[in-house]
Amino acid sequence: MTIRKLNIMIAFICLFIVSPAFSQGQGNQGSSNGQPFQNLQEQIDSLQAQINAIQPGSSNAPIDLEVDCNNGETINGAIASVGGAVNQLNIEIIGNCVEQVALRRSNVHLQGVSSDAGITGNYALIALDGASNITADSLTLNGGRAALTCLDNASVRASNLILENSSSGVLAQYGGTCDITDSIIQNNNEGMTIGTNGSVDAKGVILQDSSGVAANVYTGGSLTLGASSAGTSLVSNNRFGLIIFANGSLRPLDVIVENNQSNGINIWGGGTLFTEGYASGGLVVQNNGGHGIIVQPLSTANFGGQVSLNNNAQFGLVCTGVHSISGLGNVLATGNGSGDIAGSCGYGL
Repeated sequence: MTIRKLNIMIAFICLFIVSPAFSQGQGNQGSSNGQPFQNLQEQIDSLQAQINAIQPGSSNAPIDLEVDCNNGETINGAIASVGGAVNQLNIEIIGNCVEQVALRRSNVHLQGVSSDAGITGNYALIALDGASNITADSLTLNGGRAALTCLDNASVRASNLILENSSSGVLAQYGGTCDITDSIIQNNNEGMTIGTNGSVDAKGVILQDSSGVAANVYTGGSLTLGASSAGTSLVSNNRFGLIIFANGSLRPLDVIVENNQSNGINIWGGGTLFTEGYASGGLVVQNNGGHGIIVQPLSTANFGGQVSLNNNAQFGLVCTGVHSISGLGNVLATGNGSGDIAGSCGYGL
């Protein structure tokens, strides 16, 4: 379809919608509901977005849209308005949108521009079906089941989010990848649920106040916790800390695990913990109500860099059953209530 024809269509739709209102003597007096032009701008914006997407010489031009959820607009409506266009789609969001935003297309950026910008839905923001180049910034996500979900080999890069009041703040499964920076994950049942080859790379996150587990990592899932330019990651004030099992893996590069009611880190049943060769301060586990780290049967702990285990209520590090452990000389444990290192850990020297 030519640009000329599309522009004619816009003019025709405007005439078609506007004319009946005036012909019925309503004009500025309004229709029966007082809003004769309620959907006019939305239709014009939709057509203009499609025109922009197919303009000669601009086939790759980004499409920029604004969604005002305080005025009844929706993110899903904005996405639908561009039809099958695969251009980069940038959506600025005003207010809290009550909807479930499921992204099956790639090349989407969601940007909160008001202080209350966010999404509330059963799965508030979910990427699936291999969608990629999806980014989200400055939003609050409230989900019934999950606030941010990455499934089916889809990937999301998120920053400056608040993920709260959900069964899982972050859900990554079936090859989905969530990269999260400078965000707060709080007041969920599970802060993170990572399984079935899902992965989360979190930098500068605060993972706090979970009524259950800060993070469950299992069945090939992987969690990396590191620092951003704003600071280290923090896992604090959860009922349970980090639980790694059934071929799940934890890679703590720069993180403090503290003040959790039970164990800081629990590795069991095929779980793997591996730290790397940082000089100091990479993993600090302190002031937890149980053990700092417990390594249980059939699990692996590789302490390749310095680990500090301080002032936990029970042991700093305890090992039970048949397991694999290495790098014990890199573990510095002091002031733990039941002792610093206990159990069969010594076999891994």
